[in-house]
Formats: sequence, structure tokens, C-alpha cells
Amino acid sequence: MRIGHYVAHWSKGGLENYVRRLATTQVEAGHAVRMLLLSGTPGIDGAEETSVADDGSALADAAQDLDVLHLHYAVPPAVYDAVPGIRTLHVHTSYCPSGKKFLARDGRPCDRPYNRLTCLASHVTQRCGSLKRANLRRLFGQTRHDYDARHRALWHAISTFQVEWLRRTGYPEARTRLILHAGPEPREVMPPPAEGLPRFAFVGRLSKVKGADWLLRALAKTTAPLHLDVVGDGELSGRLPTLADELGVADRVTFHGWVEPGDVAGIVAQARAVLGPSLWPEPAGLTALEAAANGRAFVAGASGGFLDSVVDGETGLLVPPGDDAALAAALDRLAGDYDLAVRLGAAGSERAASQFRWADHVAAMGALYAEAARTHAPALAR
Repeated sequence: MRIGHYVAHWSKGGLENYVRRLATTQVEAGHAVRMLLLSGTPGIDGAEETSVADDGSALADAAQDLDVLHLHYAVPPAVYDAVPGIRTLHVHTSYCPSGKKFLARDGRPCDRPYNRLTCLASHVTQRCGSLKRANLRRLFGQTRHDYDARHRALWHAISTFQVEWLRRTGYPEARTRLILHAGPEPREVMPPPAEGLPRFAFVGRLSKVKGADWLLRALAKTTAPLHLDVVGDGELSGRLPTLADELGVADRVTFHGWVEPGDVAGIVAQARAVLGPSLWPEPAGLTALEAAANGRAFVAGASGGFLDSVVDGETGLLVPPGDDAALAAALDRLAGDYDLAVRLGAAGSERAASQFRWADHVAAMGALYAEAARTHAPALAR
């Protein structure tokens, strides 16, 4: 099969890691893979790279000889007339211009259906996203592109949360497919240390939506002896140590900053559980699968993709996003119950290995590609 991947501006991140993994597997399976980009160089062995001048006619011209075009960003609807296309929702852009479904000022997920005027007002009152004119035009344009193409593309949702919001926004259920992301390859893991002070690890971007400040507030409410390791950087990097001082927990948390992947594994190995205190609805909840691959229990806010990747009380603990007392109680529970932490981690590892297999994900995507090629009818799409 001749497969194209459109990734717009290639950089380093979770989206690019997924595309690299998928494209590499497709090349190894004997498919002809073409990377189409506005900028950047993926450097994927065996894949052709084509630079395009724009995400409209130039992209359509460069993709017209493909069997299917896998789009990882929004594009003008006419592109889907040129080639069978599937659109993966890596964030929430298709029904939310900010891509976050998060009301920043209120610090909670957004439950408002997409409406151009309402969403524009929220950008002003809730600081949902940038207020610069060029950024607003780009963000709202992406959502409009996807919405206008709702009857032309096949929509690949990566969580049940996304499926629900596509439905609520008016995307046709008949063209929506739920294919969950896969976890890392299974690996041999050791249980967490049984002796010493229980440690908990947060690994991620230090931002409002990722809940790093919520985590510190919860830490201040815990009663069990425990220590928190915070790995990562971001816009809250300078603020969090000050907040820890203000909350009186500075001696109970270590801020590691950005850490090499090999060193992250060492920190996680010493942890009793991994934490995902996101306030926004994570599109996929992949950090839970990373924790499972390491045999660690996972504690997270109960929203978005975490509702797919975590089974509350079986593979981890879910709490209401933003609830300081509930998150503190979950930390205290695991700090005081080593056997529970081990049991949750082992169950998560087994579930990830059986239900989130990479081979199954690749097969499902292949079936979606074949469906897109088989049902492509641009004349009817109009």
C-alpha cells in the first residue's frame, strides 16, 4: 500500500514519536511510506520525504498518487477529495479551537459544545488559548477545516472521550472509529522498593493543564510519610519550588528538571506509583500505559483518555480532577499499602500487554486505511 503521513511542522513530541513508530512499522511490513511536511525532517529509514508549500492544493497534488493519506493535523476539506484520508485526533482540535477542552481561568475541563462565538468569548474570558489575531485565525481555522470535512474523512478517535465529543459536535458516527493507542513493548519489570520512604513520580510538562500545582497542593494535605519526584520542565518550572515553600512541602519534593530518558527510568524504578494529575482531559492517557509498562500503579484525574487506560481500583486510582483532598487520600492510601501498589502495578502491566498491544493497533489502522480507500467518493462528499 502507498501510505502518506502529513505532520505539518515536524518537531519532537508525543505525536511525532507515534508517527515515527507507526511509519517505521509500515516500512518494515513492505508498504511504501511518504512523509509530507511543511517543515522539518523526520529521517525515518525507508520512508520518502516530500516538502509541500501549503496544506491545501500543494499537499493534495503531492498525495494524489497515494492509496491513503493519514492526516495528523487539520487540512482544508478539498484535500480529502484528492485522496482517501483518515484524520487522527491527537488533541481536541476538531471540536475545540484551543485543542485542550480546558477552561484555564476556572481550572477545569470545558463542557461547552463548539460554537464559534462562544469559543471566541471563552478565549477572552477563560484564556483558553492565545488572543493574538494570527493565532486565533489559525486555531479557529483548524477547527473549521475539520468540521467542514466531517462527511469526507474517516475520523480516528484515540479515546471514548473524543468519540463522545465528535458526536456532540455533529460529526457522523458512521465515519468515526475508536482505535486506542498502544503502550510500549512489554518489558521485564521489578516491583517497587519495599523498604525506605515511599516515593511517587510525576514525569511530564510542568504546566497548568498537567496539574503540577494541583499535585503540590495535594501533597500538602497528605499525612503519610512520602516523597515526590518531579521530572520535567515547562512554564511553571520557576513557580513550583516557590509554591512548595509556601505550602511547607519543599523538603518532601525533589525537582529534577529535564532528565535524560535513561535516568527517568531509574527514578520511576524507585517509585511506588506514577502520577498523572492532569486537569485537562488527556486525549489518550498514554502516561498510564508507560507506568504499566514499568509495573507501576498509576494515580490520575478521572477524565479524558485516562478513563480508557486506567481501571479504577484495579490498575490504578482515579480521582476527580482538581480535588486536593481526593488526590491526597490516594497518595496516602498507596504510601500506607505496599501490597496494593504492587497489585495495581502488576494488573496494569498485564492489561497493557493484553489489551494495548502494538500489533493490534497497527492491524486496526491497516483496516481503517483499507476502508478509507474502499469508500472514497469525493463527488458524493460534496
